[in-house]
Amino acid sequence: MTTENIQKEIETRQLKRYAQKIAKNTYSKNYTDLSLDELKEVLSIVDRYGSKYLQFYKFENEEDKKTFISNLENYDYNPIFTFKEQEKLEKSFIHKTSDNENFEIMFNFEVIEETWKSNEENTIKEKIFIPRRRVLYLHNIENYVILSIDPIGIGRAVAGIEHLEKYKNQVEKILTNSLFDRINKLDIEETIKNLLENLTLTAKGVKYEDKQTARETTTLCKNSQDNLKDIIVKLPQNINIQDLRLKYNKTSLELFNKDLLKINSRANKEVHDEIKTSIISILQEQ
Repeated sequence: MTTENIQKEIETRQLKRYAQKIAKNTYSKNYTDLSLDELKEVLSIVDRYGSKYLQFYKFENEEDKKTFISNLENYDYNPIFTFKEQEKLEKSFIHKTSDNENFEIMFNFEVIEETWKSNEENTIKEKIFIPRRRVLYLHNIENYVILSIDPIGIGRAVAGIEHLEKYKNQVEKILTNSLFDRINKLDIEETIKNLLENLTLTAKGVKYEDKQTARETTTLCKNSQDNLKDIIVKLPQNINIQDLRLKYNKTSLELFNKDLLKINSRANKEVHDEIKTSIISILQEQ
């Protein structure tokens, strides 16, 4: 691992500007003057708080949580840039508190990303396939577990058997310490509606299906000041919300399939923490 590896990873993910802010705020240095260890710390923040898809889970009981955490072994943060197999998770970080109250786990993996590249004359674009490093990050807030993963697909496809379920199975094998048998996945659609109602979130668009007629309806805000709160909160029970577009301050969010939330973030820890804690505070009341 070299400083060049880490700089390339940060810049490929178009997060150099944010890395420059971290360098100034944390180390009082220019980004280009950071040491290898300092750059690793910057990348670890990007790995946790870049754009992510989130799922929320809850431990069945306090004892399950403590048993799981007590069986974890600490593992220093070691990002991986050369992979043996595509889409196979490789452990990069585990940290637990000594009182078995909190944990963080991070995995790297690689996907092949399809993109378009212009030729030198900039007249013809050709499809190319580029390997990209991705990160799956697990951590808890009290008895709730948040699984977050870098974008690897479009919307609901991310949560399908081809993606998250496969990675969850790999997590179990790598840790040899059952997590997903101890936690239950949570629907957060009603929680999001509550956050719309109390104006924590703003609704900017919705796509839904009437289960009886199978008719789809899409409504989008054209004016940045508009809010679809009342429409969404009052949707009847026979409506299946497929895609809900949201805003938190200047951050865009999307809810898919009742349980998959996307945050478009430039690695902003404060935004991630505020959104997660807002969701969990409502879940605790339900």
